[in-house]
Amino acid sequence: VLADGVNAPSRLFTGDLLFTGAVGRPDLAGAEQSRALAAALFTSVQRVLALDDAIEIHPGHGAGSLCGAGIAKEPSSTIGRERLQNPWLRLRDRDEFVARVLADLPETPPYFADMKRINQAGPPVRGLAAGLARVPAIRASATAALVADGALVIDVRAPERFGAGHVEGALNIGFGPRVGYWAGWVVPPDTPVILFTDAEPQIPDAAVQLLRVGVDRIEGVVSGGIEAWRAAGLPIASIDQIPAAALRRALVSPAGASDLLVVDVRSAAEWQAGHVEGTINIPVGGVAARAAALPRDRTIATICEGGTRSSLAASVLAREGVPRVANITGGFAAYRAVQAT
Repeated sequence: VLADGVNAPSRLFTGDLLFTGAVGRPDLAGAEQSRALAAALFTSVQRVLALDDAIEIHPGHGAGSLCGAGIAKEPSSTIGRERLQNPWLRLRDRDEFVARVLADLPETPPYFADMKRINQAGPPVRGLAAGLARVPAIRASATAALVADGALVIDVRAPERFGAGHVEGALNIGFGPRVGYWAGWVVPPDTPVILFTDAEPQIPDAAVQLLRVGVDRIEGVVSGGIEAWRAAGLPIASIDQIPAAALRRALVSPAGASDLLVVDVRSAAEWQAGHVEGTINIPVGGVAARAAALPRDRTIATICEGGTRSSLAASVLAREGVPRVANITGGFAAYRAVQAT
């Protein structure tokens, strides 16, 4: 939709066609239609590029959404800026565009099926015209009661801080532009959520990201952090953090190799491009479903590229009842660096 303003910039509302730094994904109607929709996407992008560079674009999604790969953090842009900065707009050959878009599709999280249902039936009105309401602070004791009734704590602290002590059963989605992305994989539909952080400025951004993927029952944020939780006498869990150098030593030790089972939680493509010898590959989104099949008499050490996804996976396994879980700090990137020394 192109809106021509009076004494104001013209604005193009691009929906799921064009994002800042990315384009839409053509596979959501089903794999059998993906190629034709990718070609239609190319045609639509060329129509946008024929417009004036000064026109503002306002996409339907922002950073963290799974509706496009690599969406930038800026909520809006201009056609001229995207022409210069968006790598997809530099692809002028239809066949190359189609091939590269189909090769770069994000994985499809479980919540997409619910999203289609909600889009067909109509979403509930959230009253967000005036902005997102402030996330209320909740005392530790009240949080514990909500958790007992089925609420899920999402801890957005760094993996090391989470590993040192956290609310029992919490999931660790380290703060950054992908809080919503990973929540879309691991938070069941219609689950009430409570945020946990030691950095108050992170709360509004985390809440917005969750809202973008349909996690809209945000009950509040735990007041007082881990100190308040401990002072209330509530249960605190921990997850061992294993540096890459220690992992390497353990894997060449007979005792360590027999105890550790390393689960690489990166995508299949990442794993195939290189991994720690002897690991098994279970992408983050599939960890909960396969937790019951993992051995209970070994330590399950999760690894990803940098240590964030693996911390989420470790928290998922702990929540699923796996008794001995560890996270490889620094991930496969740190392991490669250790190997190179």
